[in-house]
Amino acid sequence: MSDANQHWVPKFLVKNFADRDGRVFCLDIHTNQITKPAPRQAASEKGFNDFEVDGETISFEDRLEKIETQAAPILKRMIDERQLTTLTAEDRRRVAAFVAAQSFRTKAFYEGLSAKMDRNAFAGKFSLLFDGIAILAAEIARRHWALMIASGDDAFYLGDNPAVLQRTDNPRDGSQLGFDVAGVEAFLPLAPHCALYMPCRTISEERIERYNAALDLHRVVRSAASPEAPTNCDWPNS
Repeated sequence: MSDANQHWVPKFLVKNFADRDGRVFCLDIHTNQITKPAPRQAASEKGFNDFEVDGETISFEDRLEKIETQAAPILKRMIDERQLTTLTAEDRRRVAAFVAAQSFRTKAFYEGLSAKMDRNAFAGKFSLLFDGIAILAAEIARRHWALMIASGDDAFYLGDNPAVLQRTDNPRDGSQLGFDVAGVEAFLPLAPHCALYMPCRTISEERIERYNAALDLHRVVRSAASPEAPTNCDWPNS
């Protein structure tokens, strides 16, 4: 097993949440202890992505790093431009693969299964999940995406399990959460001021329909209030 520090949340993402001194505030929700490590030491352990199976070391570090390297410049552009309109189909595929990997490469995911299997057995599970990234990424890519922007004193926080899934109607229900499950929204904080929002299409299409209905109502009211006002105004594309 490697002595190198290996992250379960990529360092480039952690650095986006660094304080002015380049370090990040970390809250341990179990002890309420606050620390301030450098990004290279946050959300990481020595040899975390290395496994030993039948006396042979299997490492996923290089494969995870490749996914990170492909997605990092795209995510940076999203943060800098504060928009998604310039994304190509390939950009979406690379970001979707990053989100897919991030959903199971964390320590929280491993600890959730640790009662059922030891670390060596987990290597097989991890390998199967990694091999299925393309399938999971396709589910993520076909969702509608939106960039959430925080303003004023509001801010997004990065957790050590940053790809967050929740049910819209009942956020406290943590059962059967997945990118292929109707009614489940996904969030990925990118920086304190913005996060990637990926709702299932059932949710997004309903909201788009409501938005368009509101625009239609606005046109009717506008026309009734001012009959001479043009009714063919340009509105934001949903």
